[in-house]
Amino acid sequence: MATREYIEKHRALSDEEFVQRCGENISPEVALKVRYMMSDISGMDKDNIYPETRLFRDL
Repeated sequence: MATREYIEKHRALSDEEFVQRCGENISPEVALKVRYMMSDISGMDKDNIYPETRLFRDL
């Protein structure tokens, strides 16, 4: 239920948009690795994972 609500509030975000939102102090490679791992762990599409997503609170 919480996952469905989260997806409804967050539009799909491309990898490029995701990296831009992470800021310049974070390596794009590291940011995307974390994004993909969060997607694998949660079972959610990576496009719905935002830099500010909290695995246990939001998913």
